[in-house]
Amino acid sequence: MDGASGRHYTRAGNFQLNAEHDLVTASGDKLQGYGIDADFNILPGSISDINIPLGTLTIARATQNVHVGGNLNADGEVGTRGTIIETPAYTDTSGTTITENTFLVDLQDPDAASGTAMFSDGDTIRLSGVSKDTQVLPDVDLAVTTSTTVQDLLDLFNDVFGIISGQTIVDEDDASATSGAQLDSSGAIRIVGNIGTVSDFKIGSSNLTRLDSTGSVAGNPMSFSRAQTADGESVRTQFLAYDSLGTELLIDLSFVMESKENSGNTWRYYAESNDDTDRARALTLPSSPTIKFDPSGNLTGEKTFSVGLDREDTGAVTPLSFTVDLESEADRLQQLANPGGDSEIAATFQDGVPIGSLTDFGVGTDGVISGAFSNGLTRDIGQVALATFRNPAGLVDDGNGLFTVGPNSGTAAVVKPLQFGAGRVVGGTLELSNVDLSHEFTELILTTTGYSASTRIISTTNEMMQQLLLLGR
Repeated sequence: MDGASGRHYTRAGNFQLNAEHDLVTASGDKLQGYGIDADFNILPGSISDINIPLGTLTIARATQNVHVGGNLNADGEVGTRGTIIETPAYTDTSGTTITENTFLVDLQDPDAASGTAMFSDGDTIRLSGVSKDTQVLPDVDLAVTTSTTVQDLLDLFNDVFGIISGQTIVDEDDASATSGAQLDSSGAIRIVGNIGTVSDFKIGSSNLTRLDSTGSVAGNPMSFSRAQTADGESVRTQFLAYDSLGTELLIDLSFVMESKENSGNTWRYYAESNDDTDRARALTLPSSPTIKFDPSGNLTGEKTFSVGLDREDTGAVTPLSFTVDLESEADRLQQLANPGGDSEIAATFQDGVPIGSLTDFGVGTDGVISGAFSNGLTRDIGQVALATFRNPAGLVDDGNGLFTVGPNSGTAAVVKPLQFGAGRVVGGTLELSNVDLSHEFTELILTTTGYSASTRIISTTNEMMQQLLLLGR
């Protein structure tokens, strides 16, 4: 115990919280023990006042593990086609077919006189209202400067639609193509998306807007036409994850059937999020983001994969990395035929939690104080320390259940409970014999005297009433 007159020792356990959230005795002496570090680890050997900041201490936990279960329909169609969106062929203001390195400020406006640029330095290209599957994607801007190129615009399309470039895609007109936003030989922009119906996206002329340097709408400079729609059995699920600051992050996870073989079927997975702090919706995945099932519909090979999500300039740990488990103890992903039905998956578990405050605490037999938070987490927030003496009878009684080291007690050995001969801590109880006998006898005498005085008052009052009754006769 740490009090105004120095360190004391006690066997009493009637502690309470003061205004500063310190555990104290009725007389205000502070209970001391072992504190914690920033990661809620007990710091042995360093004695300090035990502080339990109910309602003010907060904590969050980043997602580290996600479990996914369900069934992928083995009866589905193999995905071969991705969405293809095309623009007219473009030239620069000199009439030359554009390349990826052409500056946007040199791009010829097809609806204006020859030599008129489509964009000017200081413009902003805004992509808004575009959709992918059933969801509308957030608005994204591209600032136009004298060094902004056509490739920068192509990268914008790839990032917004989460396109994984370089995949072989069936093109109904050209037999085959590769995914990604690209230029063809005529100078037309072709946006080739990922396979799978959940990857199908839509963009029209009204979705790409030019804003001038004042932020005013200056038209819709590009036109788009749909050449092909994505196909293939696919399924998408959404789940919440949390970064190290407890911020909610919405993750899209989808699977697309990529091939069917005698040895089993292969599915490709994609992970995307609008909460990724860079412009790209596609999250970091393994170099070969595929899973395979054997002829019985069971997963073979790797049953987990890692996902990375950028959290730059948020104050949180970046990137947020977590593991997706497709075959946990409670849930598993399998592939069985579901004729006429769809694939069905769900994220059944994730271990991240949002911010929560300390609401309660308890003390274990080892003296460890466990704090319960409103978000369901439990963390160690301190540990009670015990002191042992070679001769406890030599301690000097300082009153109020407090003792100090005496000349015959020996020095205090401050240790953890249950170590070096120290006893255990019993939370929520008080030792009945742990009282100051002289103080208790004094209180007993005062109580007895008060009771005796009260009975005499009642007796006197009764006699007076009797006399009054006699006078009335």
